[in-house]
Amino acid sequence: MSLEASTIARRRRGAWRVRADGSISRLDAGARAIFHDRVSTSRIRLALARPPLLFAVALALAPVACERGPDTQPPDGASGGEGGSGAEGGGASTSSCEPTACTEQGLEAARVQDFAAARGLFSRACDGGDAAGCFHLGEIFENGRDTDRDLARAAEAYAKGCAGGDSKACVNRGQLALTGDGPDPGPATAYEFLVKGCDGGHALACTTAAELAYSGNGVDRDEPKAIALYEKACDAKEVVGCLNAGELLYDPSKDKKVNERAVAAFTAACDGGHGGGCVKLGVAHYRGVGAAKDTSKALEAFKRGCAAERKHEDGCHASKQLEAAKGKPVTLELTTAIDRWDQDVLARDLSCRMREQGPIALGDVMAGIAPVKAKLDACAPAGAAVQVSWTLSGGKLRDAKVDRGGDDAINKCVTKTLNKARVSQSGTCSAKLLLGDKKGAESALSSLED
Repeated sequence: MSLEASTIARRRRGAWRVRADGSISRLDAGARAIFHDRVSTSRIRLALARPPLLFAVALALAPVACERGPDTQPPDGASGGEGGSGAEGGGASTSSCEPTACTEQGLEAARVQDFAAARGLFSRACDGGDAAGCFHLGEIFENGRDTDRDLARAAEAYAKGCAGGDSKACVNRGQLALTGDGPDPGPATAYEFLVKGCDGGHALACTTAAELAYSGNGVDRDEPKAIALYEKACDAKEVVGCLNAGELLYDPSKDKKVNERAVAAFTAACDGGHGGGCVKLGVAHYRGVGAAKDTSKALEAFKRGCAAERKHEDGCHASKQLEAAKGKPVTLELTTAIDRWDQDVLARDLSCRMREQGPIALGDVMAGIAPVKAKLDACAPAGAAVQVSWTLSGGKLRDAKVDRGGDDAINKCVTKTLNKARVSQSGTCSAKLLLGDKKGAESALSSLED
């Protein structure tokens, strides 16, 4: 199975938050290349980010504030003094505004950097039942604007905004739970709020909730729910949602209509510029599963995958295969990858492009390396982690090369040892191999991934 992660990732990613205008703020907004038949066993490893307070779009509703200079006095009904209302407490006297007006004045105050006044106004709005005020109050506390950063109070404000119908607040409450912050942190709380955010139309909330449902990490594993959430993300033009919906649906043994849904999802991902979706679309056309068997359409899809904004090398490789075959049948060489392999040889980020795909094919490769494991461990008794690539042909592992990690002596030993392995598959592979003492190897792996 090949699922691309938006928040559950092979490498540490930054947390993300939804802005006031519904767009996303996150440390790492890029997406890694998809691997076919990925077996996703990753746990959530989100680094806590401290995004800036983002009121810019909402402030378009307050043009008067835009004309003020930095020394402008706070809006009517607000001041920089301590006080404020409700459990969220703010730094302003806000007795003269109704909840919605308080939120608008809070945005105006934030625009001129008077966060004490903004906090009081948002607090008044939130206490009065304005969900948007709760959302902005949560931003104040999460980012420590004119107050100590207080993630527990941020979570409380977001939860109150979510209960009041502000889907952005639902998303941010869920993300706080994912990063281990606020009351009841963890996947279960995150899932509850992210599903609500998804229902409110936030695509990344859908994909993140889907990842939790699919992995069963802290929640009951529910593949049908994961598919539904990915499809909802796809409907909102999130291409990773399209791709992953297709991955979970596509199965030659399933009903024709199910595979047609998968192909529709792959088509949406491809049209959205994701090369992985184009590759899967090409495979469907080439094999005639979920789509009419059509080599010319398969070639077109593979070429789109190679040229896509999120380029996929399997598209380049498969298109070359079909062109070289000149209409004759060919066995496509596609990539299978897995985050971790712990049977005999310890490996991370194992990826092989071969004629055979899936965990069994990867198992054949690693079974061929297993007989030389003791010699590999002897290359680094104290423990080491090395990024290695190699070729498989003629029943042998060939051209092993250490791309990263290890010193010259370790690397020479590793390449010499790997080149003695016998493997029946043919293709190319790469992996991070953990050698010698397990604790030492895991420590080295952390340095290799930084």
